[in-house]
Amino acid sequence: IAGSLVRSNITPSVIVIDLKSRREALKVNSKFEIRNSKLRKYRNKAGTIDSQAVARLCKLRDQYLLRHKPLRMIVEGEEDLLALAAILLAPLHSIILYGQYNLGVILVTVTEEKKNEIYKIVSKFEVK
Repeated sequence: IAGSLVRSNITPSVIVIDLKSRREALKVNSKFEIRNSKLRKYRNKAGTIDSQAVARLCKLRDQYLLRHKPLRMIVEGEEDLLALAAILLAPLHSIILYGQYNLGVILVTVTEEKKNEIYKIVSKFEVK
């Protein structure tokens, strides 16, 4: 999704990518790899929301709000459930886009109601 947006000259404020599509590794061009070679990768196992990955999302959000420069984060594993954390952390009226396997792109406009809905879901997760 991020690649399609960038190719369409749409620059997201914060990009969280796992360099996979439909759970298969993406072929990325060398220019993208070079630009991202200095980025720290954060682990996030499938079916989890890792606390360090969430902490990084918080930091990216804060940095963007201060500097208004696009930022990105690479996830080793899966970034799927991090969309939930992104919704909880994003300012109201933000737009979160993420891929849903076999469905396509999901767009969520961040509202108080959506944050409450996501909070109810996440609060049921087991904390380790």
